[in-house]
Amino acid sequence: MAPAHGRVRLVARRLVVAAVVVVLPFVALAGCGQGDDEATTSPSASDTTAPPSTAAAPPSAAAAPAPPPEDTAPPEPTLAFADPKAAVEHLVGAWQAGDSATALQGATAEAVTSLFSQPADGFELYGCDSGEFETSTCNYRNRSTGGYAQITAEKRPAGWVVAAVFVSTDG
Repeated sequence: MAPAHGRVRLVARRLVVAAVVVVLPFVALAGCGQGDDEATTSPSASDTTAPPSTAAAPPSAAAAPAPPPEDTAPPEPTLAFADPKAAVEHLVGAWQAGDSATALQGATAEAVTSLFSQPADGFELYGCDSGEFETSTCNYRNRSTGGYAQITAEKRPAGWVVAAVFVSTDG
């Protein structure tokens, strides 16, 4: 077995080697980029003898619009109603008028897109539930085509808005 002072020397050598291995790359990187300052500086405006260029940049390179963020959520409804049936009637009235902008005021974009995917002609109110559990569903039927629209409003802090629409054209 090695004497105790021999083990201490061995541990000390290992620590020195480890310190060199860890510190040496940082020292080398710290020296990067240092050198002749004149070689890395760009000429100043007083160093040039040619007049400044008056040529304009091509229009395509001048102001390219930034792409929209990928996680852009659709806008939320800006209107809220005192009761669920009023929210549904607002959406259905806009649907029957073909006015999606008005529909988006009181309904989510997904609900408007779903409802406006079907023609409004022939749909009539079949009935609504009470909305006592923070959601309310109104059902519309089209007797001539057998189509069905289930429109769900939900209560939000500001009031009732249409949150979802299910449309079936299968009779």
